[in-house]
Amino acid sequence: MLVCTTFGATPSYSAPPVELYRLLLEAQNGNKAADAKMLDCMTRLSDTLSRYHQRFRKFPESASELEDFDASAKLNKIKNPYLENELLAKELPATSPQYVQYQLLPDYGLSRNGTEALAKRPPKSWTGAPGTITIMHNSENLFAVRACGLAGKPITDHTTNSVIFVFRELSQ
Repeated sequence: MLVCTTFGATPSYSAPPVELYRLLLEAQNGNKAADAKMLDCMTRLSDTLSRYHQRFRKFPESASELEDFDASAKLNKIKNPYLENELLAKELPATSPQYVQYQLLPDYGLSRNGTEALAKRPPKSWTGAPGTITIMHNSENLFAVRACGLAGKPITDHTTNSVIFVFRELSQ
């Protein structure tokens, strides 16, 4: 914890600067590792959804279809990667899911160009619990997968600051 006072010319620290630097570096590395695990989950989920669509020629809709898809995705067995790091876990809300979760949302106007534009300027409404994945699909043959990171916002590429998507166009 860094404590600065306005009375003195120099800040006062409750921990030595070297320790603060080490904790910050550990948190950054933990966050990158958790983001990488979420990207793996996104890829795994998109592969499972592609196989589901290939088999049934549609996206899961009914409760029983979602149950079947959920069983094949097996994400409910993957612990939320942001909870695996002690420093990151302290920053999460108490309501954060213990395991990776996902939701399917229809977006009838979904397109590759639209997704690329949204990646650069995501809507403020794109928030969620850290460790959750959103799948947007057009109910026909397109879908895009994104995940929420530690701050509850979509995971972004650190070099471009664009939201990372897994976008798929499936053949009919």
